[in-house]
Amino acid sequence: MKFIDSLADFVGSAVTAREFEHNGKTRTFYARELAADEAEKLYDIVGTDGKPDPKKAKGFRNRIIATCICDETGNTVLTEQEAGKLPNKLATKLQAFAIEVNTAEKKDLEA
Repeated sequence: MKFIDSLADFVGSAVTAREFEHNGKTRTFYARELAADEAEKLYDIVGTDGKPDPKKAKGFRNRIIATCICDETGNTVLTEQEAGKLPNKLATKLQAFAIEVNTAEKKDLEA
């Protein structure tokens, strides 16, 4: 058995559920935790000068929503174009949810 395969029980589910309200209606959305190489590629918006590259940063919100928002089994449900058509308020909530699911907190980094 490979080491990465032995982590399955330790890592657990890579999908998190959360209810959101929008326009008086409530719906459950799911966000998947990205693999390290997926996250690195997604967050690669910094240019060679160490500052955010506007060309790379353009569409970041749509990319993170399309990449992370999923169904309950972890399959993506939106394209980047579809994510761009979401109401801004809902898109902002989904972006924050996706980032939260994929960001380690300080307590997570302590042994």
